[in-house]
Amino acid sequence: MDKHSTEEKIAIRVEVRVRKDIKIIPRPKVVKMNLN
Repeated sequence: MDKHSTEEKIAIRVEVRVRKDIKIIPRPKVVKMNLN
């Protein structure tokens, strides 16, 4: 459990960052496409 906990925590952090990036990135892309 302890061995996987560190890897899971890192994976969760990466997933959270990726999800935040996905939420932030598509909105400006859509806005730019709509403006263009």
